[in-house]
Amino acid sequence: MPSLVSLQRLTKAYANSSPVLEQLQLELAKGEFLYVLGGTGAGKSSLLRLMATEELATRGSVSLFGYDVASASASTLRAIRQAIGFVPQNVRLIPDMTVLYTAHRLVEQLTMDRDLMHLRDRMAPEVAEMVYYGYWYAA
Repeated sequence: MPSLVSLQRLTKAYANSSPVLEQLQLELAKGEFLYVLGGTGAGKSSLLRLMATEELATRGSVSLFGYDVASASASTLRAIRQAIGFVPQNVRLIPDMTVLYTAHRLVEQLTMDRDLMHLRDRMAPEVAEMVYYGYWYAA
């Protein structure tokens, strides 16, 4: 089965600092999950930003859905970004509400607002349905 995510000899360094990721190898096929754990400064956020196409690798390659991110066209990158779910670290959530409750409210709004329905249609239908009908509703 082809990899949906392929990181080959991936290195990420920022100006005037040691690499936060060095020579990372990773293959993820459809249906596989990745849990990223580590202390402050371990490179977790950098890895996720690379996989979300928000940053480019210093060395090595990031391939998503069979496309090399560094050489992909703007339209291909746009399509890749639309197929990925990524919540940035500084996302603004509703205070005192769970992430899933916030997602539920978003889907509810997308369902009711004609101008926003096209966004709902981009979401994975099964995820939108699960959130909308409360299957992921967390207390």
